[in-house]
Amino acid sequence: MSRLIVVSLILMMIMVSFGYNQDCLDVESKQIQDLKQSLDKTKKEQLEIQNQIVKLKEKQVQLEKKLQKETSRSFDRNSYKLTCKLTAYSGGQLTKIGTNARTGIVAVDPNVIPLRSKIHIEGMGYFTSEDTGGNVKGNWVDVFMNSRSEALEFGVKNREVTVYVK
Repeated sequence: MSRLIVVSLILMMIMVSFGYNQDCLDVESKQIQDLKQSLDKTKKEQLEIQNQIVKLKEKQVQLEKKLQKETSRSFDRNSYKLTCKLTAYSGGQLTKIGTNARTGIVAVDPNVIPLRSKIHIEGMGYFTSEDTGGNVKGNWVDVFMNSRSEALEFGVKNREVTVYVK
């Protein structure tokens, strides 16, 4: 039993000589608890943000469906579908109707798709026909891209295009 007391005394002396005492251990323990609580709070906040993102994505899908429904209602009588060759172009030029070429604009043959028409390209979304191209003839849609590299990467595709004419 006396050896145990001696070893305990030696350990206490070592702890005191290195500046450790119960108060230091209590402070360190409290700091660890605070960090754990902070981590738990951060995890809960992260989960809440993820849940909000999911809800926003669901809302986006609902709004896109509503937009599609509303668009198709107002255009149904005069809409038609075509299978078109799709290519892409870029550059800061003016369109045929005098607006700046920008994302969401397409060049078309106005004998097939009237200028200022809303069109839906399968798998890509909605666009407005505001431009013509020297080589764009027949069932051909040229989609505006922000850069030459994007246009080249786009390549040539065949897609169903729904033309909405008011």
